[in-house]
Order: sequence, then C-alpha cells, then structure tokens
Amino acid sequence: MTSKQLKYYDVPFLTPFSFEGRTHRLCKLPNGLLTLLISDPTENSSACSLSVATGSHNDPPELPGLAHLCEHMVLAAGSKKYPNPGYYHEMIMKNGGSQNAFTTGEQTTFYFEFPNIYHSSQEGFAEALDVFASFFSEPLFNSALINKEIYAIESEHDVNLSNQRKIFYQATRLLANGNHPFSRFSTGNISTLNSIPHLKNLNLKNLLHEYFKENFCASKMTLCLRGPQSIHSLAKLALSKFSQIKSNPQRYRSSPPMSPSKPKRHSNEKVEVNPQTINILKKTWLPKYHGQICFTSDEQEKFIFIKSSKHPAVRFIFPIVEKYTRFTPKEIKIMSHLWSELLGDESPGSFGHWLQKKGWVTYSYAFVSEVAIGNSNMIIELDLTKTGFKNLSHIANVLFEQVIPAFSQKNTLELAQFMSKQNCIDLIRFLYQNAEISPMEECANLSCLLQDDLEALDPACIFKGSPLMIDFKHSDLGNYGENKGSDLWWIGQAIKFQSFLKQFMVPSNMWVIVSGNTRESQFEEFSSQEFQFDLFYEFEYFKHNGIPFRDIIGWTNDYQFMIPQLGYPMPHIASSYFQLKKILNDSTQRSQSAPLNFTIHNSLLNTVPHLVSQNRYHEMWVMPDNEDPSLHLKSIVSFEIFGLDLEACPRNTMNLEILGQTIFILISPEIYSSLKLGFTCEITSNKGDIRLGFTISGFSEQLISFVKSIIETIKRIPEEADFLSKETLRRARILVRNNYENAANENCANIGSIGLYIILEKYMWTLEERLEALEDIDTENFKHFCQSFLDSKKYLSLFVQGDLSCADDINGYLHRSFTHHLDGGIYETKGKTFAVETTKILEPGTNACVQHEGQKDDPNNSIIYFIQTGRRNDRTIFTLTNFTAFIMSLNLTLELRNKRQVGYLVISGLRLLSNSVGLHITIMSGGSPIDLENKIDEYLWHLESQLQKLDEQAFHREYIRYYLQLLDGGRRGDTNENSGPADLLNKLVASVQIGDSELLSSPIMKRHKKLQTQIIQEQYDFITESEAVDGSLISQLSLKQYLSFFKQYISIYSKVRSKISIMVSSSMTEKEIVNKKIFLQLETFLKIKGFAIPADELKKIVERSNGKPKSLAMELYSSFRTRSDALRLCSAVLAELFKMLAMSLRHRYGNLAHDDTSKRDLQEWNTNVKPALDLKVIEDINFFKRVQI
Repeated sequence: MTSKQLKYYDVPFLTPFSFEGRTHRLCKLPNGLLTLLISDPTENSSACSLSVATGSHNDPPELPGLAHLCEHMVLAAGSKKYPNPGYYHEMIMKNGGSQNAFTTGEQTTFYFEFPNIYHSSQEGFAEALDVFASFFSEPLFNSALINKEIYAIESEHDVNLSNQRKIFYQATRLLANGNHPFSRFSTGNISTLNSIPHLKNLNLKNLLHEYFKENFCASKMTLCLRGPQSIHSLAKLALSKFSQIKSNPQRYRSSPPMSPSKPKRHSNEKVEVNPQTINILKKTWLPKYHGQICFTSDEQEKFIFIKSSKHPAVRFIFPIVEKYTRFTPKEIKIMSHLWSELLGDESPGSFGHWLQKKGWVTYSYAFVSEVAIGNSNMIIELDLTKTGFKNLSHIANVLFEQVIPAFSQKNTLELAQFMSKQNCIDLIRFLYQNAEISPMEECANLSCLLQDDLEALDPACIFKGSPLMIDFKHSDLGNYGENKGSDLWWIGQAIKFQSFLKQFMVPSNMWVIVSGNTRESQFEEFSSQEFQFDLFYEFEYFKHNGIPFRDIIGWTNDYQFMIPQLGYPMPHIASSYFQLKKILNDSTQRSQSAPLNFTIHNSLLNTVPHLVSQNRYHEMWVMPDNEDPSLHLKSIVSFEIFGLDLEACPRNTMNLEILGQTIFILISPEIYSSLKLGFTCEITSNKGDIRLGFTISGFSEQLISFVKSIIETIKRIPEEADFLSKETLRRARILVRNNYENAANENCANIGSIGLYIILEKYMWTLEERLEALEDIDTENFKHFCQSFLDSKKYLSLFVQGDLSCADDINGYLHRSFTHHLDGGIYETKGKTFAVETTKILEPGTNACVQHEGQKDDPNNSIIYFIQTGRRNDRTIFTLTNFTAFIMSLNLTLELRNKRQVGYLVISGLRLLSNSVGLHITIMSGGSPIDLENKIDEYLWHLESQLQKLDEQAFHREYIRYYLQLLDGGRRGDTNENSGPADLLNKLVASVQIGDSELLSSPIMKRHKKLQTQIIQEQYDFITESEAVDGSLISQLSLKQYLSFFKQYISIYSKVRSKISIMVSSSMTEKEIVNKKIFLQLETFLKIKGFAIPADELKKIVERSNGKPKSLAMELYSSFRTRSDALRLCSAVLAELFKMLAMSLRHRYGNLAHDDTSKRDLQEWNTNVKPALDLKVIEDINFFKRVQI
C-alpha cells in the first residue's frame, strides 16, 4: 500500500502555546480506520493508542465482564503472527516502554509508549506497532491463559471493593433503568467469568472469538500515533501496520473495493470530506440501545442508602437525556461545562462556600459524567461532616429553594457576565495547556475523543476537548461589555442556560446516593429496614421510592447566594476577547507551520536552578524557563520556612498540619477566582520536622498578592484575638484528621509503602502518634505554637522557576514581613547549618519485618519487601542497584503474577530514601504476607540460579545490551512507571492542594518539586536518579563482577544482606473473608439453579458451616428439606456446587497451585528455599528507629 490511498481531512486544529513545534493531521486508512497523526520533533518517545467502539454495554446479560476479559486477552494471548504470549510485554519492558488498556461501557482502548533508542527508533517503534496491530487482525485467545486473566480481573476487582468512587458508580447503576446495559455490573469477577460460565456450560474461548469478530473492526476504531517522526513517516507506519484490520464486522458483508476506473489522487491532495459528519459512538450504539435511556422519569426508586463505616457522603445526580431536549449536543456540552463551573464554585456567595462555612462539608465537587451516548449525569458530590450528615434535608432544601432559583430565575445579567468571563478563562487555560502529558496518555485521550460526536465537539477543538462558546465565524462577537451586540448575545446565552437549568436541575429529575451509618443521620428510622446486598461490590443498601428528605419547617437561612463575580484582574493577554482570539489564531498558525521550523530535542532543553543569594538564614535559587511556552508570563514559586528554635516532635508536626489547613480555610474564598484561571497552591507540613512549605503557580504579576495573603494570615492568627474562630479551628482539625483517616483507608499496598517511609525516616511519626498529638491541641496552645513559630529564627529556601520578574519582590516581601533572612547579607559561602532529612541505615545482616493491620473493608494483604543496597550517593552501588531493577522488571511480573498468580499487583523497582538506595518488591494478594515473603525469596533464588547459568556472552546479549540502549537513547535507565515510585519523599502528597488536579500533578510541577527537594537535600548537581547511572561501569561490567554484587547485597543466602519487609494484613479474619466469598458464590449459584433462600438465612448457614464442605452440605440440605426441595438440591447441584466453590476459593490463596505452569517451570523453581538470616519481627518501631536489632 502507498500513502496515496490515505484520505486526509483539512482540519485547522486549534493548538496551545506548548504545541507550536508539533504538526497534526487527521486521515482515514483505506479500511476506514480514522487516524490522528502527531509529529513532535522534540519528543524522545513514540506512542500509539487504538480505541474500539465496544465495551461492557456489549456484555451478554448472563456474562458480565466479557468485554473486560477480551481487553485482557487481546494483549496477553498473542496473535497468529506473534504467537508467543509474552513477546509484546517483554519487548515493551526491555526497551523501557509502558503499556496499558482500559474498558468503559462503550469503548475499549489499548495504548503503549516506546522510547526512541538512539540507533533504532524507527525500527523499534515499527516492530512494536507490527506486534500491536497484529492483535487486532488475528488474535489468539489461548485457552490456557483465560483462567490466568480471570484471576487477574478478580484481583483487580478486589482492589476496587473499598474504593468509594467505584461503590458510588455501582450504586448509580442500581438506580438506573434496568433495561439499559448501563445498569449492569461491568468489571467482571471470578463468579461471572468462571463460575457462571461453568454452570451454564458456556465456552469462553468461543464467546471471546465471537465478541471479537462482531466488534473489532476498522469502522469502529480510531487510531492515534505520536512521535518525533515526520507526518509522512507516521502515515506510512499507520498504513503499513493497521490497514490489514478488517473494515466491518464479519457478520456483515465488507464494502466492495474502490473501482479501478476512478482517477487516482495525488498523495498530497486532501479529500474534501467533512469530518464533522463522523460520529462512531452514536452510529455504533444507538441501534443497540433500542431507544432505551439510562434514567427514566417514571422510575419510582430514586434514592439509595449505602451502609458504610467511612466518612459520610452524598451525591445528587441530575441526568441529561439528549433525546428529550431541544438543546443540541453542542449546546449540552457547553451548558453542562458551565454548570460544573457554576455549581462547583467556592467563592463567597456560592453553595460550596455556604456549606463549608456552616461546617457541613469538608469538600464539595460538581462534575459531569458521560454514562452512555446521549446520556450524561450532572453530579454534585459532598463529603459530609457528622453535622452535615444530620442536616441533609437542610442542604437539599437550600439547594432547591435558594441556590437553583438564584441561578435559573434571577441574576440574568450577572450570569451573562459570568459566562463571558468563563469563556475567556477557558481559552487562557487552553493556551497554557501543558504538553508534558505522557505521550501514550495523550494518544489514549485523543483516540477516545475521535469517536465522539465531532459535529458537537468540532474537529478543530479536538485538543481542547470541548467546543468553543463563540464560534470563530462570529467575528463581531466579543466579551460582555465590549460592544452592544456582544452584550445582547451573552444575555441570550444566559437565558438559554437558565432554560437548561429549569429543564434538568429540578427535584423530579434528581436521583440521590447517600453513604454512611444510618444511626448517625436523619435516616435513623430506616435502620431497621431490611438491607439488600450487592453481590459485586459487597455492600449493604436499601432503595426508597422518592427522596426521603424531611420537610423543613420554620427554618430560615440568611445567606445571600449569588452568581460568582470572578472579580479579579485578568492577565494583560486577555484585555479583550478579540486580542485573545488573535493570540489563539497565531498559536495555531505557528503549529501549522511547524514543519518549516528548526526544533531542539526535549532532552537538550532541561535547565537547572542556579543560586543567586545565600547566607546562613536563606538560599534563593532561580531557573528561567524561556523554552517552555506553558510558562510564558507564568512562574512556579516554592518557599520552605524552617523554624530553627522549635523541637521536631509529633505535637509540633500536628500544629503545623493544623496551620496549613487553617491557611487553606481562610484564604480559599479570597483566592478561588485566581484558581479558576489556573493558579495553584500547595501547602506541605507533614514531613515531620519544623518546616512549612508552599508551592504556588500562576501569572507572575499576581503571585506577590498570593504570597501576601498567605503570610498575613499566618501573622494574624496569634496577633489578633478574634481572627481565628473556634469553628475555623474545628474545621482545620477535622480536615487534618480526615487526611490521616483517608491515608489509613488506602489499599494495603499504599499503606505498606507509607509504612516503609515511616520506619526508615527520622521524623516520620506513626499515625497513632500523630492522632494522639492532634487530640491534645486546643485553641490556646495552637496560638502559642503559631507565636513561637513567628518568634523563632527561621531559614528560608526560595526557588522561582519560569518568569523571574516576581522573584525579587517575593524575596524582599518575605524578608521584610516574616523571615528577616537578609539581615546577614545576600551572599555567604556558608549556607544552612542544619540537617534536614536523615534515613535509618540498616546494618548488614538485617532481616526484619513490621506487621500492620490494613483498613477495615480491604480483604487483601500486601508486602513491601525492601532490600537496602547502600548509600544513595555511592554511584557504583546506585548504578548496580538500578541495573538490577531493570533485570527484575523483565521477569518478576511474568514469574509471580502471570505464571504463578501470586497476586494482581506484583511490581518491583528502585527505591530511594533520603540517604539510602535499594530495591523494592511489592505484592498485593489474598495470600498471607508470610506466604508472599516466601514467594519473593523463591523468586530471588530463581533469579540468582538463572543468572548463574549464563555465560558472559549471554549476559551481555540478554541484559547489558538492552540496558545500554536505554542509556544511549536518553532514557538513562529510567524506572518503568509501573514499578511504583522510586523516590518516596517526592511522592508525599502535600497536606493541602488547591487548584486544578491536572496542573498539580503535571510533569512540569513534579519536576519543580523534585528540584526543590534536591535544593533542600543539598543535591546541587540536580541530576535525576536515572542520570546518576554510570554508563561506563555497565559497559565494562562482567557477569562475575555483577554476581559478586548480587550475592552480597541481593541474594537470600547472603549473611550481610540488609532487608526489611512491611507486611499489611487484612483486618478481616480469614474466616470472614472465606465466608463472604462462599456466601456470594452460593447466592449466585442458587439463583441460577432456581432455588430461593433469604440472604440472612444463607449467611447464617455459611457461618455455621465454618467453611467445611460437609457441614455446608448438611446445612443446605436441612434448609431445603423444610421446603420439600432437598431431593432436587441433592440430585441437581451439590456436586457441581462444591466444584465451583473449590475453583473460586483457589484464587483467594494466590493460586499457589501450579496448574497452569509448565513442568519445566516447576523443575526450575525451588519452593523450599530458606534465607541465611532468620526473619525477626519488629515489635517497637520507635525503639527500632533508635537502635539496630
């Protein structure tokens, strides 16, 4: 095939500043595959994503999770061209790449990223594409791998069981129209994908083949390629690799080939086809839904209560149905976006501000969730305090009696002004959109968007992700206030938006989800009601006809709700809409002319901070970022203030935590308008020492006022008697406690990672110590601490990145108003005189473990197995440790997760603490932590035995060569993102984060905070952990030399190895876990077989049987004998039942049997290894931190 067969669309893509060096083209392959090509010469990796318009809504009703299983099997089982099941994953991992996939109701997306190795970037990516594309032409649904992937899905689902968002989504399904596939469970688990098919004699391999044939075809697919290659090269790759995918489902007749009599087009000629007519999702799904919608107005049950021990929460859901409205799909996208900005606002006069001022919520959110084509939900979610939980009726009453009328019936002019200003804000934030998103993540987002309604979105806005409020063809329209025509137009839009609210935001169109304890809420009267049990997410709930909120009588609220004023100065680039539109057009033109421009590779643009002033009380670093367009006129400022006279202890740490939350509460209403414009603020106070850190970002001309708000707030707390109210302090304490309770409710793997940091870092107090100290803090001693912090000698570390015009003003203000750090002069050779981070160095011969209980609802166990190899600043040790992490990345997941099914989450990688370096192996599983420890020991024995079998040539061919390619390709041995965080210190989340979460977690922000950490830790070379690798050492490394390192530091037979494990065990007893699984399996089984039994009675039967098959059989027999059904039970199902239970419970114990493992693997794997050092349990953590066991 040649590029002449491509059809190009002429789309003038709108692009932000950061895209100016990129070229973008939209085209269609001969088989109908819609493809977006992104050429970015500065990029150091290539990426691909393919989305298919199929998902869980295509699951057969009797087989939930089939689409998810197909997603797993497509990538895991190989293809006819590449039949080796592990080849794709091995190739990606060996070359330092990443890959992933996900399934939603209507889409399945597969994507990967591949680094450009210096000598073979074209060939390597081309080969990866060839393997990847083969999965979508002729996949092999290998029967031997189906059970393995079902176990992986079961483990994945187990992780979701305690996730509040997942539970709320399942509750939303329970309220939905039962005739729409959205209402069905979609993830799949061992019951739906193993037990039920077994009971119904379903052939999963055949079903997967049929599902694939019907849904995986080019007409339902979209492709996105991004890389440094030219557009022409990317087009050739797309054409050569993906044109073999069949055009249409096999049950349909393929389209006839193009007639040869038609004239051929020139390769550069664009086909004048309007891409706005493309709507893959609507074309695919509307015929399948047969007119059904997700939520119908005649449904009676609109309320669901979920019994939960976690913090109470509520969701108000307002469905939008495109089918029953006069609003166009484009208008719905615009209006729903405005709705989330309006109802999510937290400035004075807003619903969110009122709720927080009352002390009824800790956080409020407003967002839109797309649940199916033509169906979306506007959602208000509130994280409630106990007081708010008891006042839900008041909250609902105020929402409908005051808030909605203020927006839908009044304030039309103010609403018009708000919409106009919001339009400018959206354009400014788009212009400053960061390009540093992972290439494969961007490709995945875009391949999904390409299947959307392109008429509503407008293909030109594909990178913006939403349509423009003012179409550029309306050249005479501007902001409200710029001319009379614009004023009238915006007033018309405001009236239209009010009509939108009147249609959709009404009590009759509201569904409600509440989560909490009935006895602590206004729903106590329902506590005796019979609860139902959700078989998939294992929570108890009841549904109710209508919304059971009490009528509020004689209660008045004098809070004045209003349209947000957004009364802050806009940056000068947005002085008028016409100027802003011109800037956007100019940016777009520069992107379109990018192929003619000279570009510099990304890796050459990394600048580092330089010191501009220093003395014993401060250091000031700056880093201009002239090459980063996303920082044009913007700055990122970090300043950390150390109280040098104060003791580092749990009490003072908690005082700092309260101070951080108090600042957040007091300044949030003042700065909220700035946050909408893209400003961010983070407050860090949880690192244990007496340090209060801030990282703020935004337009540099306004950052000084941001800093002043923070410092003046700190000063007023102890100085003004009435400034800090008891209610504000109470809210701050609640927020601090919630943060720690949320941390304690993380999954067991995350708890273990935090635990490792607590054990080995000096100032990391335990959760118990922190909460105990929190209880002792009242208003008086908190103010006393704040005064002591003000009076203390201080050390300031200031780092300004980007536009430096604000740097001197901020430095001068901090000196005059707070730190007085310039009194000793602006430059001295001697800098700070105190240590800031210290790590406990494990002594040689350490083999210890810490045992901890996980969160209440998590049935999983985990282990973080940490091998310390040496000091972080020892380059030789660091290099060999990083190299070992690379070797383990190639086979650990394959051996423990894929072959032996030890757990769903099985990762390993480099692990850095403040002063030490090592390796971690992290597993989350149903198996006990001790069993997981043994499995890791077995793996390390196996790895060592395999290394000893190599000769020098094989060692260099299998490991050294690939690792050196990564180094030479600019990747510098970067640890794979799937290996978990390397540097735990940099992964600590700030106590307070204010602003857009995408900006706060953007790569540029992560790098800034990493540089600030390096400044604090005096790592002034500013190299990354990967750049610290000594490539020359690796190139000269012999197998003998490496085995010497391995045997001393890694091997389980080493007597001088330093190793510690953090073991997190489920707080649920093994009996509770097993009984719950048996109950779920039994209930499903008996329903399928037509046996009815009350859930409570079945639970009691399971509990009395103690998991013993004989006892269970007798209990079931007795129960059904009273119903004259015992004979049918015995003859039909008992033998089948116990076979099913055995298959299901095998997964609970990590599938430690090797039924799917080859005999050769079993022969090479020793299950009786014993480390040279006995494992010792650490009973007293504080004692261990002080001395060595």
